[in-house]
Amino acid sequence: MPLTSAEHKSISEATEHFFDGLPTEKEALRITINNFRMAFQSDPLPDNHELVDFQDCIRRPKRKLQNLKASSAEFTVGEVQHYLLNRTKRALKNAVHAANLKWREFNWDTNELLDPIRRGSQYHEKFITEPQAVDGGDHPYAVRPPGRIFTGYLNPIKEFRYVELFIQVNVEPEVTKTVPLADFPDNLYSDNGYENENENENENENEDEDEDKDEDEDKDEDKDDENESRFNAFMDGLGSLAIQKAEDEAKEIALACLVQKNIIGKTEEITDSAKILLTHQYYYDLVKNTETRSRRIRKINPVQLETLILPDIITRLETNEYKLDTALSFTAAERKIVINRFYYAGIKKGDFDFDRDFSGLSDDESFNLRFPAVVNLLPTGRPNLTQAKGMSAGARSILRIKLYFDLVKDDLLDFNVIQAADKIFAKHLRTPRLMNLISNKIVNPNELTPHIAELLVKSPYARHFVELGILQLSELAYIQVDPTFSITNSTENLDIFADLDKTQARKVLEHFIEYAKHDLLNESDLPGVYHNLSKLCDAVSVEEKEENTSFNMLNHDALQTNVQINVTSRLQDILDQSPWRLVDGSEDTLSKLIETCERFQINFRNILDTELERCVCVSLIEEDNTLLNSIIINQNELGLSNLYIQGFYFAQRLFGIYRGCNYILTGNTDSIDDAAIDMREIGESQHIYIHSLHAAVMRKVLLLLHKDLQTDLEEITSEMPNVYTRILSVIEQSQQTSDKEKDETNQLACWKKTFHDVLAIVKEEKSTLESDRYHNFDTEPETKRPRNSFFSTPPSKMSPLGVKLFCERIENLAGAVRSERRVRSMLSCARSQT
Repeated sequence: MPLTSAEHKSISEATEHFFDGLPTEKEALRITINNFRMAFQSDPLPDNHELVDFQDCIRRPKRKLQNLKASSAEFTVGEVQHYLLNRTKRALKNAVHAANLKWREFNWDTNELLDPIRRGSQYHEKFITEPQAVDGGDHPYAVRPPGRIFTGYLNPIKEFRYVELFIQVNVEPEVTKTVPLADFPDNLYSDNGYENENENENENENEDEDEDKDEDEDKDEDKDDENESRFNAFMDGLGSLAIQKAEDEAKEIALACLVQKNIIGKTEEITDSAKILLTHQYYYDLVKNTETRSRRIRKINPVQLETLILPDIITRLETNEYKLDTALSFTAAERKIVINRFYYAGIKKGDFDFDRDFSGLSDDESFNLRFPAVVNLLPTGRPNLTQAKGMSAGARSILRIKLYFDLVKDDLLDFNVIQAADKIFAKHLRTPRLMNLISNKIVNPNELTPHIAELLVKSPYARHFVELGILQLSELAYIQVDPTFSITNSTENLDIFADLDKTQARKVLEHFIEYAKHDLLNESDLPGVYHNLSKLCDAVSVEEKEENTSFNMLNHDALQTNVQINVTSRLQDILDQSPWRLVDGSEDTLSKLIETCERFQINFRNILDTELERCVCVSLIEEDNTLLNSIIINQNELGLSNLYIQGFYFAQRLFGIYRGCNYILTGNTDSIDDAAIDMREIGESQHIYIHSLHAAVMRKVLLLLHKDLQTDLEEITSEMPNVYTRILSVIEQSQQTSDKEKDETNQLACWKKTFHDVLAIVKEEKSTLESDRYHNFDTEPETKRPRNSFFSTPPSKMSPLGVKLFCERIENLAGAVRSERRVRSMLSCARSQT
């Protein structure tokens, strides 16, 4: 019965390696073809001949072709041998054609080579695979884990697309067993198998017809190669599964054998780990021959199993270096130390004491001690054993860098600096920028802290100042890192400071550090210093030349603004109950902030007034008093009275009315009458004298008016109307007078007088306009005033109409500070309606 395509494939896979790397030179090819011819002849090849195994496949295919299984259609040994001959001829012909040679030149006679095969005794025998002893070690799919009581091999059954496992267990008596292991995956082959190949080739075909078939045969060979690769990969992947399956079978066989010998009782409990241990030859023999020791291992756990099966442990037990109880007592962490060559040698020499140094190790400590860099550094004493045990994962990643490894080894880096490094610190230390600074001896690694390292990596300005020598590395500890600050563009060029006077620059940086120590400046302010360093040095130079001048960094507008921003941010965070963590590690408080502002002559009251104004606006716009209440809660510490806070509140309401941007309060549009009633009620509830509250409101209204006038008039190019000039002048004079007064009552009296002076100016200007020759101004259409503009018309186009409207609005503010009689009348009317 002819062989099937699957059987062709099995034979090809088993012999393919004999045809790999055939020569392409004519003479070498002639020798190779002659060697294959000799393999098919009756005389046996020498033992050292390169094709002796191939000849065995021809002479003893039932033993050598283990992967070939007979299908339901039986075939003979002769058919297998005949196919091997044809397979050899095709491979050799392909090699001849690849060398651009003619096949007929090599005098291959198939019939001549087939004749001794046909005369052989097994030619007509039915093909049945003969078992092959695994001890020979030459099975292509042998399963032979060292030191175990079992061996075996994989046997692919291609006809039925599965793999079986043959197991041989070395017990008395020997047990063999065959079990199914795995099915072929559906996508194992790229097609359904090899195409049927014509075994009975007509040797009388002419050469041209043979060559016509070569192309088809080449395609088949390509498919064969691909399928062979897939099959080999599949079989190679079964190794672990085969060992696990063989172990599962062997442990039950070994246990049954020991029970049969009455070494282990039938009902005796034995852990699964102990059963697995019995599949190791040393322990199987130990249990079989020594009943006392066998009892100690019948209850072992997985950790003890993993210890006992290690080759090093078995060797030490065999030589009586360890007692069985000692090996059983090791934890996983301790076991990894005693099998480490460095520590094992140290224990034997007395450099280490197991009980003192390693007993009770945690997994992390054991891992640290086995870290390669630590093993290499411990002989130097840097780090010591205790430091090595406690180092962090970040420290390990740092020691992987040769720079830091060498620094520690050469005692140039104190291991304590990096011992507890977290991932972020380790990441910064591994950046090329910082490593270059250390390599070039610009930065001393012993001075590094996580904060300093972060600043050096993140801020090019900090790096530049350190490189220039005008900022000491230790001073970076006083510069807070701003997590919200990022640098988009920076220069790495230090040539711009080539002519810099470093003494003056150093003085500038000393001032910066002094502000930074008190959290007034931080990392985000370094660019301002960097880009204005020359100007700041010039200011230092002036101070050195003139006795009556004193250098102050805050005279620079940009830095002054930054300080105010930082103070405001600190104030807001304190009020929000999320205070900063200051440079000294303490938590920020109002008293610390106020004290710092006094020390550096920063006008905290102006900053506080701005924040109070913001909170009042948020309260009025969103009708949410959360922010305002945060100030009220802290008003005593802030030095704010109820009168002062309410003055801000009502002034903001009145100024909104004045600007035509009335607030919406509880669903109603705010008005002067509403504000007057609310002032009276607040005065009564908080025991504030109403005249004082009116004066406080007048003060803030005038300050808001001054601020808006200045903002809107800054861009005026034409001549300013006289009324504006006069009002600004009166308010500024009042401000100066009020600042000199210490008594708040006198201050309020001053502002009340100023308010009436402004009203007098407005009335005078309005009277003048009404009697002016521009009698038709009222007919001019009023231009819609922008929300943030103080004027009804743009400042550059101010007209008498704009001045008139301005005066009328200022005059209306008087409605908010009416006489006591008017307020009481309104309040009484409102209550009666309620």
